[in-house]
Amino acid sequence: MQKRKEGIGGWLLCFLITTCVFAPARFVYQACTAKDAAYFIGRNSLLIVILMGFIYAGVKMARKEAKGLYFMKSCLWTLLILNILEAGNGHGTPNAIVPAILWLGYLYRSERVKNTYGHFAAKTEQAAEPTPYGR
Repeated sequence: MQKRKEGIGGWLLCFLITTCVFAPARFVYQACTAKDAAYFIGRNSLLIVILMGFIYAGVKMARKEAKGLYFMKSCLWTLLILNILEAGNGHGTPNAIVPAILWLGYLYRSERVKNTYGHFAAKTEQAAEPTPYGR
């Protein structure tokens, strides 16, 4: 009998470390080594907001809160759409499109993600149901 995959581990842990540690660290490094840091940060201000969203969602996911998962998916969708638009305009490369699609697929289809965050979503929905005696 195979053990049920649940909790922060495996690819989920890899995803959280990548999006919450390595991606922001890479951005800070690029900003510090850019010839004109103010221009670099100004041009990528929306990316800064998305990176802050990744960190926020990653903390929520590490605490096993379902809303962190939904926020992370929203950040990934936003990043994917921006990268598609930027690649379509000829200003960017599509190298960030494939990882976003792969991670979104993982978050939607993973057994570990469903087992880790699914029961929290069910509890939230159950708590929101009205009772005959009120709240």
